[in-house]
Amino acid sequence: MTRGEVTRNTGIVVLVLSVWACDLRAADKALFVTSGGSTTWAWTRNDGAGYRWDIYASGYISSGTNSAYSSGMQLKVNGSYFSWSAPGILSKDGHEVQIGPWTRGSLRIWRRIYVDPKLGYCRWIEIFENTSTAKQSVSLEWRSSMGSTIRTTNTTTGKTTVGKGDWGIVTATSTTSRPAVIHVFATKNSKIKPTVHYTIRSSSSYYERLTVQVEPKKTFAVCLFEAQRRPYPKAVEFLKKFRPSAELRKVPSALRRIIINMGGTTLTLGNLELPREEKHDQVILRNGDQLLGEILNETFTIETFYGKLELPAKKVIGLSVPSSNDPHVLVGLIDAQVVAGTFANAPLKFKLVDGNEMMLKPAEIETAAYKLSPSKPDQIKLTKAMIVLRDGQRLRFSASDVDYSFHTEYGQPKLNDANLRAILFDTLEGGLHRTIFKNESVLSGLMVAEKLKLTLELGPKLEVNRHMAKQFLFPVVDEKRPELAIVTLRNDDELFGRIAEKSLKVETDSRTITIDSDTIAEMNTIEGLLRRVRIKQHNGTIVTGRLTANTIRFQIMPGPTLPLF
Repeated sequence: MTRGEVTRNTGIVVLVLSVWACDLRAADKALFVTSGGSTTWAWTRNDGAGYRWDIYASGYISSGTNSAYSSGMQLKVNGSYFSWSAPGILSKDGHEVQIGPWTRGSLRIWRRIYVDPKLGYCRWIEIFENTSTAKQSVSLEWRSSMGSTIRTTNTTTGKTTVGKGDWGIVTATSTTSRPAVIHVFATKNSKIKPTVHYTIRSSSSYYERLTVQVEPKKTFAVCLFEAQRRPYPKAVEFLKKFRPSAELRKVPSALRRIIINMGGTTLTLGNLELPREEKHDQVILRNGDQLLGEILNETFTIETFYGKLELPAKKVIGLSVPSSNDPHVLVGLIDAQVVAGTFANAPLKFKLVDGNEMMLKPAEIETAAYKLSPSKPDQIKLTKAMIVLRDGQRLRFSASDVDYSFHTEYGQPKLNDANLRAILFDTLEGGLHRTIFKNESVLSGLMVAEKLKLTLELGPKLEVNRHMAKQFLFPVVDEKRPELAIVTLRNDDELFGRIAEKSLKVETDSRTITIDSDTIAEMNTIEGLLRRVRIKQHNGTIVTGRLTANTIRFQIMPGPTLPLF
């Protein structure tokens, strides 16, 4: 193992002056297809508009309908083509296939390909995991060879070449029997968009390229849509009407949140997702219709289980109705809070752009949201401590109300909220809670307090049992990340900080020696031998022996000092 790397073994690994690493359980099952079986190649499906998608093992299109493609959506990562030959994993409904993971250096890559059975398109979601402890640059390219030379193009702004405001383009050949192809590579307001390359009347090649700087132990995704239509005017009409943000609602929320090129039009606050427009307030009805205009309600009266809230419209960003059979609504506020309850002063009053007014019952609504504005922006930062309840509520509270004592294998430290990023009560493994410190240290255990009594910023008092809470969130200011030692524990928790012992005593076969903690580059426990360690110092010296002490004190910085066995 070289300096800066972390190995996962059954002992403790201590690295001094390691590069920064963060806790990311990238194998989050919500990111991947739940198996409904497998498929060999080619996997061929017709979409809802009747167009053919013949997908081969590496996730590319062979020819489509009437040779719309001559090999399309081939993925290159850092100069190498994505390569796969094993069966693909099918979704339970049979509309999506997943391949991977394919490894390229310290990257792991999956491709999810979905053929839409209603509107008619094919969607790629590419998932990339940086498994290393170093930041890296990832160069991506999607290469398509159209059926013949590209003769005609039309972008989302109605031009023949892609400009800054574009997020999609239609390409067509001179053969009318061959469908024109729609390429959607971003949403309108996305800050990250691939660049598009093609040459009219001299080449059939179409490329989309993107370079991403990905942090260590982080996972991101890129989403791209392709569609086929004929004749050409129908392709142009499809692109004009296509709304990527609406179609992305078909994607699991955990996966949606890591897509980097389809942002800017949907505000996400925990479980609440609000598609939004630049020029108008927007209501999306449960039947799929989209209404543009102005929300006229001056206040929203919400009956919650902890009291009635009168929310002025100026503090509300929008609301969502999870079910037509459930009277509860989720209401998002401009300070990132989300409240849940019954909409006591319904209906929603909405004035359409043509001047007509509507009274909408909650059961008719999927989402309603105000337009983007300086007072109601597209992104909201967490600025105060917040409790997230299992019903989706996110409520700001006085952080000093809570006793953060945390029971661990290494004692029961009383944690300081000033050092914390989050406390998670729902974990993939279940059972244990997980504290995440501001420096990304992860410590598993159990929060001692079973009853939570909080003073909410909205006014009421909240008293709940701990099991009703999903997590605590605390504001974090981005700061220069110091070089810290890393300890990997037996349960895969990682702590970032410093060895609090001035020195360690090690009994070798011949004598007992003292090693200054500042000289240690790495230390590994030797499996099966009590307190046996192998220590490598910065000068290259390697010492193997038995620690004389039963524990090593380690300080999370900033945070408590723990005795590690």
